[in-house]
Amino acid sequence: CRDSGYEYIWQLDTCITFYTAKLSWSGSQQRCIDDSGNLLVIQNGRKEYFLLPYLWAKYDTTGITGWWIGGTDLSQEGIFRWVDGELVIHNNWGYNQPDDMSNTVIPGADCMRYGITSKATWFDIDCSHQFASICENKMFL
Repeated sequence: CRDSGYEYIWQLDTCITFYTAKLSWSGSQQRCIDDSGNLLVIQNGRKEYFLLPYLWAKYDTTGITGWWIGGTDLSQEGIFRWVDGELVIHNNWGYNQPDDMSNTVIPGADCMRYGITSKATWFDIDCSHQFASICENKMFL
């Protein structure tokens, strides 16, 4: 991978990195862009299957349970798209997700994150919350 902070996943022909510093969703996306990448896009189950061992390894070493990924429904409520504009087809939503945080005082969850409990699943949450992030970069040497 062009940026030495990224790790190449040969099964997916992509490079990923995990940033443990917590930022908002847009701050995390900007940090990825600054590295010539984007927040992680998970178009299919195969990609998620090969990613999950890396996610669990990071959880084991850092204890971090929330990671921003590149999905959002900011442009149209209830219609999630990846940062590359593609519709979210494959999904790994957690129980009762996405819920737009409708059980909170101020609903409005428009950004996706991995949440790690007994398994790794997706949640929608307010974009201003601060979490670690997973970036993807297809720039190779």
